[in-house]
Amino acid sequence: MTLRWIAEYRGEDGVAFRIGRDGDELVAEWPNVVTLRARRDGSSHVLTPADGADPRDVDAIRRGSAEALLGHLRGELSVHAAAVAIGETAIVFLANSGGGKSTLCAAASARPNARFIADDVVALDRRDGVWRASSRERDHWLHDDARAALGLEIGEGKAAVAPGRNAEDALPIAAFVALEFGDEEQMALSRCGLVDAFAIVIPQVVRFVLEEPEVVRTEIDLVSHLVEHVPVHRLVRPRNLRRLSESVDIVASIAKKGPDEP
Repeated sequence: MTLRWIAEYRGEDGVAFRIGRDGDELVAEWPNVVTLRARRDGSSHVLTPADGADPRDVDAIRRGSAEALLGHLRGELSVHAAAVAIGETAIVFLANSGGGKSTLCAAASARPNARFIADDVVALDRRDGVWRASSRERDHWLHDDARAALGLEIGEGKAAVAPGRNAEDALPIAAFVALEFGDEEQMALSRCGLVDAFAIVIPQVVRFVLEEPEVVRTEIDLVSHLVEHVPVHRLVRPRNLRRLSESVDIVASIAKKGPDEP
């Protein structure tokens, strides 16, 4: 059989990630970093680093996106997101690349009674009707401008910050927060209705199987239940990192309310 690419995701420097099929195998490739091959039933998989790939990048993908793709084969749900624990609940941030998810997580986790959970992929798990968030990430990565704004040591390009919570330490989700940048004066939080909430969450779901209707229907059912039981907010704030503390205040207030309060 011939490898056939089904979907690809492009970054500033070209293809950043793509998914395909090679006979009975599913293939995910992060060009110049690592390739994942797996059987459709998830019974076996092989992760192959590219020649010269940075071991830190390989490990980050193995623990994050690759694990989430394999979880999808097992019927699990994960999202491209960042998350912070505040007290004993989690806030999950949704945004496109460059949307400030990791920066806001790091700022929030610097406060008492808070901790970084994830900056790339968040695993979602429903137990006894309660949706919880967890991550297998070992390190979290921030660009120098964000590190400087947070008073952290500046490295080269990206550098690691504090390790996340243990994978088994799944916390109830207080809310999802979709992040958007506005003008220099704008700072606004609004709760989304069900239709908008679904439209915000569904594009961020990590998928390995793209062509099977039954898989898609199951995924839609899971996300529908998720947004019915966990609030989804939209936070519009300025790019100015000097106002980062105000965004953290808003996030902390959401965590205090929890999922059952308006």
